[in-house]
Order: sequence, then structure tokens, then C-alpha cells
Amino acid sequence: MINGATADASLADALYPLRVVRVADKAMLARDLVDFDDLLSMPVTLLSRQIELVEHYRARYKWICVDEYQDVDELQYRLLQELTPPTGNLCAIGDPDQAIYSFRGADVGFFLRFQRDFPTARTVQLTRNYRSSPVIVAGAVAAIKPSTLVPDRELQAMRPATDDLIGIYPAADEEAEAQFVVQTIEELLGGSSFHSRDSGRVSGDGVHSGLSFDDIAVLYRTDAQARPVMEALSREGLPFQKRSHSALSGHPGVQELMKHFEVAPDSTSLLLKRAAQQVPEEFADSVQDALELLLPLAARHAPAEFVAELSLGAEVDTWDPRANRISLLTLHAAKGLEFPIVVLADPTYSATRDRPSRHIDSARSLWLEPLCGAMPIELLEAGDLEMKRDRAEANRVAYVAATRARDLLVVPVCGDQPIEGWLEVLNPMLYPAESARGNSVPAPGCPAFGTESVLERGPKGKRPSAGSVRPGLHVMEVVGAPVAWWDPAVLNLETEELAPLRHQRLLELDTGGAAAAESTQKYEAWKSARQSLLGRASEPSLRVQTVTSLVRDADGSGTRTEPSVDVRVLERDDPDRPGGRRFGSLVHALFASIDLGSAADALKALASVQGRMVGATEDEIDALFDAF
Repeated sequence: MINGATADASLADALYPLRVVRVADKAMLARDLVDFDDLLSMPVTLLSRQIELVEHYRARYKWICVDEYQDVDELQYRLLQELTPPTGNLCAIGDPDQAIYSFRGADVGFFLRFQRDFPTARTVQLTRNYRSSPVIVAGAVAAIKPSTLVPDRELQAMRPATDDLIGIYPAADEEAEAQFVVQTIEELLGGSSFHSRDSGRVSGDGVHSGLSFDDIAVLYRTDAQARPVMEALSREGLPFQKRSHSALSGHPGVQELMKHFEVAPDSTSLLLKRAAQQVPEEFADSVQDALELLLPLAARHAPAEFVAELSLGAEVDTWDPRANRISLLTLHAAKGLEFPIVVLADPTYSATRDRPSRHIDSARSLWLEPLCGAMPIELLEAGDLEMKRDRAEANRVAYVAATRARDLLVVPVCGDQPIEGWLEVLNPMLYPAESARGNSVPAPGCPAFGTESVLERGPKGKRPSAGSVRPGLHVMEVVGAPVAWWDPAVLNLETEELAPLRHQRLLELDTGGAAAAESTQKYEAWKSARQSLLGRASEPSLRVQTVTSLVRDADGSGTRTEPSVDVRVLERDDPDRPGGRRFGSLVHALFASIDLGSAADALKALASVQGRMVGATEDEIDALFDAF
């Protein structure tokens, strides 16, 4: 039970940031300063009060294009309304079925009312998908169709039909699932090392040929779900990189590190390392993690700018699209990206919260959230509506996740019964009807499967009366897309290191030492040939030098061992022709960009363009053209 004093203290703690904000607002106003959020809110306020300002900017920006229109929030919507005249000069592109940012204030309702705001606007339906295989497109559309916000939803895959599948792997808990993720990746690659093949961890050459680590992404609902997968990948030595969109300043280690950071003339990276040395020992691990996150940002900014970037909400983003590593991303961080193979993780994570977490009342400019365990009456009254919206957005989240895959989508399931969680909207495209659970056929490109998709059920687990889904290829009636249920037994999760034992057995068979002697001779011959090759390769077959290096005395001895250079000076036929560095640059620029077979008009136009770029005069441009 909470007494009055405790409740007052909790409320005071919760309201303290609001008091700080009010004090900060007054201080900035007194100094004619604005913060990051003010850069949006103040223009909207000014435009709403000054019609002449609206007319000025409407005349200045005659055409406005907005991408991802389904993700605009109320403030952005009001700004667009002010800048756009009633006749409309706005081109908006978006997909309401990919609206997944309500937690940031985005409201898909603004997209849905676009036709009402601009009744004369022309609508163009974009119905072609150039990213995913027909199988993945069919499955994703079937999953979103019951809750789609697009009337007569249609999406046509433009890639040719192939044998690509939607892959399924069963898992019991998050640790087992992480291990399944790792071993599934190994199986898809056909082994990431010789050890994978020698130890028997993989049973084939991979489902897809030519795959590399950067072709694979593991997506999860929230950043907290990454830990088991990261640990499993690290244990197996598989390279990965993790990306999220969480603010750096929210990291506990960053908060502790910045307490000891002082702006000084030294480099930001050096100042960060000094601050890390002053942190108490109990924070050492978290501060070390924070240091690794902050150093890339520190390398780009001076100390004062670095502090400003942190305060403006700089995000953790160490993901490099060029790195040959498996990508670990939250679903929101993966938005806009695509990968040949996508593995979805942690299917038991809840699709929605147990109760509404927010309510936005645009008409009254209110954002309502629970405070100290208490909920505003308006949030309670809108509870059913907000939960319905959360459920619809959860469906869209799964749809976006599925459409990040180009060739193969791998989804965790339970062979006994569908899993409830953030991926449950995909269940119709994953589970066959109970009567068809045992009707599988061999899946192309996959190893031979057994008959059971559940390895263990625990002490209280029971096999369902209809049986578990049999591993193999199933074609779902609802979707018409092939789905491959993997047999967890073929992943060889418990295989131990076999390489040392194998080497020992080879030595035991060579009792007379003949094989060892022959191997030694081959090695010595290889080493000798290698040394000879290195020696020949170290001798240059051609020496390339500039004329300048030939005529200069490199050692100051006054002698040259190189052959002499015959220098001839030619007099110009036209002494009035332009010359100098600028004209020379113009000549070289034209030679670098022309097709020597071009017509005279094309040469003249290109000479004019290059001349303007180097600041040449009309006489220089004409002289250059005449020379051709």
C-alpha cells in the first residue's frame, strides 16, 4: 500500500523533468535561443498567425514532395497544410500498411484523409514489387489482407518465379532459438568454415549458392531481444554487426561516462578515454561498451559539437552496409532495407501491450500517457480504440518484417501449435490445416528430413492428437505458397568438436611413418617452389618513371645512370592562341570527357560547359574548339 507521502514523492519525481523544461524554455527565450523541437513547432505557430508569411513561402516553394507520408505526425501535417495552397501542389508517396511509427507520434490517419484534404488530387496505385520473390509477396499480402488499409490490396511480384521458399524452424525457448538461428545460418551457407564441414554441423552445400554473411539479416521486435542471438553468434565465431535506433544518451554507460567528460582543446576521442579512466570500477563494463559506441561519433566532431550531438538525440548506428557481416536489426531499424535472406527472431514477444500506452488528441493538442501508475480519464475512455490501433499496427509490423526478404524468409514456429506473439499474423501463411499436417514432400535444396518437427516437449508436454507438423514442403491453401518446415534434428545442435579426434585417427593409421614422410617431402617441395616464386616476383620486369625523375639528380652526385632525354622545343604556329594553366586545364578536361567521333555541335556545347567550370573566357573556348 502506498501512503500519501510516498505518492507525493513519486509524483514530484515524475513532474521534475517538466519543471526543468519550463525553466529551460524561459532561459532560452530570454537569450533568443530555440531547441531542436522548436525548429518545427515555431514555424507552424508563425505561419498560423501571419498570412503574409504563408503567402511568401507558398510562392517560394511551389511544389512539395513528401516520401513516407504514412509516417507524418500532427506537427508535420500542420506544417504541410500551411505550405500547401487549397488548389494543391503536394505529391505524397506512402503505404499505410507500412505505418509502424505511432510510438514516435506518427498518425496514419493523416494519410487516410489525404483525399479529403485534397479532393482534386490524382491517385496512382503502385502495385508492383521489385524486391521479393513471388512466394514471399504472396505470403505477406495474405497476412496483411484481413487488416489492410489499402482498398482492394494488390501487390504483384515482378521477379520471375523460382524455387524460393518460406523457411520454418522450430524452437523451445530464447536460448534454443538463438542456437537454432546460428545453426540455420550455418546450414544455409553450407558451413562458414572447414570446421563446420569436418565436425558434421552442416549436412550439405547450402540452400543458396554464393551466399555471404552480409546477405543475411536477423530481425527482432525490440533491441532487448538481440542478446541471446549475439551470444550464440559470438560463441560460433560468426561475424555480425548490430544496429538500433536508440538514443546514445540513454545508454547507462554513456550517462556515467559523460559525468566525467570535460570540453577541452584536445581531441574528443582522447577526452573520452580520459573520462573513462575516471569512472568507478563498478561501471567499467558498461562504460567500455559506451566508449565503443561513442568513439565513431567522437571522431567526427569537436568536443563542444560532440556534446551538442548527444543532447540532440544522436542514435546508436554502427551498421555498415559494406561490411561482410550478418546484420542484427530491430524491425524499425530495418525499415527501407532489404536482404536476400531474413531470419525473424523471438516469436513469443507480445504483439501489443496489456493496456493502452498513449492517446493523441489532435483536436485538443494533447498527448496522454500514464503517470505514476495512474491513467488520464481520456486515455481510459479511448482504451478500446487505442488497443485496436495497436493490434492493427502489430499486423503491419509483421508485414514490414516479411517484406525485408528478397529470396528466403525464415520464421520461428512450434510444430505442435501456432505461437502467439508479434508474428502471429503470419500464422495462416505458415501452418497447414490440421488434416494436412502430415502431408509434406521433400523440399528442394534442403537435406533429407525426418518425421518430427518437435525435439522435446518437456515433462508436461503432450503430442497433439492431430500430430505435429511433419518436416518438409507444405503448400498452404490460403496463400498457395510453398513453405519448408525444417527438421530440427538435421541441424546437429549437439555436435561436438571432431577435428582433433579425426587428426589423431589419421596418425594412428600411419604406423610405419610412410605417409608422414611423404607428406613432409611434399611440404618441403612446396616451400622451395614458393621461395623461388617469391624471389622471381620481387624482381621488377618493367620500371616506370616520369621524365622529371629522370633528369633530376636524386642523390646530388651530379651523375645520372639513366639514359639522357632528348628535349625538343617546337614553336607555335599561332602566337596569338591562348595559353597558360587555365587553358591547359580546359584542354585536358575536354579530352577526358569527349567522344572523339562526336559531331561539331556536341563538341562546341561540351567545350562551353567545361569552359564555364574552369572560368575560361569566350576566346579560350573558341580557340579550343578551333583546335579540334
